[in-house]
Amino acid sequence: MPFIKLRKMRVSSDGTILSGSAGLIDTTYVKGSTFHSRQVQRENLGKVIWISQNHRTGIFLSPSRGLIEYSADQDQFSEVDRSDSRITNKQILPDPPVHTIFGDVFLITSCLNNSILLKALNKTFFNKKDLQRLLI
Repeated sequence: MPFIKLRKMRVSSDGTILSGSAGLIDTTYVKGSTFHSRQVQRENLGKVIWISQNHRTGIFLSPSRGLIEYSADQDQFSEVDRSDSRITNKQILPDPPVHTIFGDVFLITSCLNNSILLKALNKTFFNKKDLQRLLI
């Protein structure tokens, strides 16, 4: 049966989680071993956002799955909304990545550079930001 192993967990006096990470651990029986079992990490759950009292359910910021909830009792992952009431510190969650379009501006700039028009535009616009506004 899998369990959640917490690593370097720090909790403030009011109960909010300051830092810590977790892993999903499987225990297997090994005949003839000293302790008759072996623990193997199945998956890195990542940063701990929220954990239940019995440490069997938690919300994690996983490097491979993103914001996810895991229940060791059901051995199941489920999606979590960023506005979930269990997430008290919203600053922990990263902002979504910004999507930029690189190809169009690069194509225009390389064409202008090949036809010597970029040098004329550089002489016309002394401020580099004004030239960038024109190209974008």
